[in-house]
Amino acid sequence: MGQDKAINHELELTVVSDFPIKGMNEEYEEEIALSEAEGDSVDAILKASKIDPDTPITDDFILAKIGPSTFATLGNFSCITGKAKSKKTFLVTSVVAAFLKGENDLISTIKYSFKNRIVWFDTEQSKFHVQKSLYRALAIADGNSEHSIEVHSLRPYSPKERKEAITRLLIQHNKENDIAFVVIDGIRDLVTDINDPEQATDVVTWLMKITDEKNLHICTVLHQNKSDNNARGHIGTEIINKAETVLSVQKVTNVDNVSEVKPEQCRDIEFAPFAFAINENGLPFILSDYHTQEPEPIIKKLSPLSIPIDTHKEAVKMIFAKGEGKSRADLLTAIKLAYGKLGFQFGDSKAKEFLHHLVDSEGLIEHNGLSTTKSKYGPASIDLASVT
Repeated sequence: MGQDKAINHELELTVVSDFPIKGMNEEYEEEIALSEAEGDSVDAILKASKIDPDTPITDDFILAKIGPSTFATLGNFSCITGKAKSKKTFLVTSVVAAFLKGENDLISTIKYSFKNRIVWFDTEQSKFHVQKSLYRALAIADGNSEHSIEVHSLRPYSPKERKEAITRLLIQHNKENDIAFVVIDGIRDLVTDINDPEQATDVVTWLMKITDEKNLHICTVLHQNKSDNNARGHIGTEIINKAETVLSVQKVTNVDNVSEVKPEQCRDIEFAPFAFAINENGLPFILSDYHTQEPEPIIKKLSPLSIPIDTHKEAVKMIFAKGEGKSRADLLTAIKLAYGKLGFQFGDSKAKEFLHHLVDSEGLIEHNGLSTTKSKYGPASIDLASVT
């Protein structure tokens, strides 16, 4: 027994000597501290996000409206979509001009004393063309300046650098929180892959975080797919799903320099579609007398099946008004004439389809069963055997 106790005691000492109590406690304490810090962070999120029914929450401050519809509010972001060269940037120019001027035809803006700055980022155009867009907005505003404006061309930089530059300006260079409206023309250029779900989620989360924390509005601009009207890539899908307002811009067919703007998604009531054109000075202006392009009417293919049986009967009476039998060639001509008088115009191939329907489907016309050259047709009530 004494030997066993000695062995057990030796094992205990061995175990203790392999795991110093002091080092183990320090590491454990660090883990606890880290866990508590993370817990404090999560608790802070839960506290900040809690909705208290007894605490009134003010409505979102409206920044811009299109007609009666709210387009942009503080704390949210919107999206303008359209195919390449549909003149999306010209629409952005009109919106920016409205902020400078106070209104621009259908587009009206509201200025708050605590929000007096506009920032415009362009990721696609050269400095020269970005400056031209700025000049257009200033020309439309005609010297008015309800808000100050700052414009940046980010084309030469990487997606990471672009995002960092935008973040720096909207956070560190916005200490007074006086930025009201931000344009990011080319939001897809903040990611390396438009179909990467992680990058798309990261950008949309970033948009929601900045707009909420800095109480500003960001208007993003995205291309549509060539094959349909959906915004391009996974990033397009994510932005459309989270945006406050989504507008689409498309060229008006058969009309030069005119584009139509439609509300694709609005949290407020939808505005009526409108169009803008480009004048001789290269400035966009809204067409007050524009009527929305209606989609081409779908012309249903004429079929004997779509015509009531009574109409077919009336046509057969007209075809055989004199009671005589007719050859196939004469009958096809008579079918076209009879149905034409009833308001159905068609050619030879359609006449053959009607003949087949009248003989085989409706049984309103019969023939004598002879070869094509000797075949005679008449109404089903006539004994065709006696027809010569």
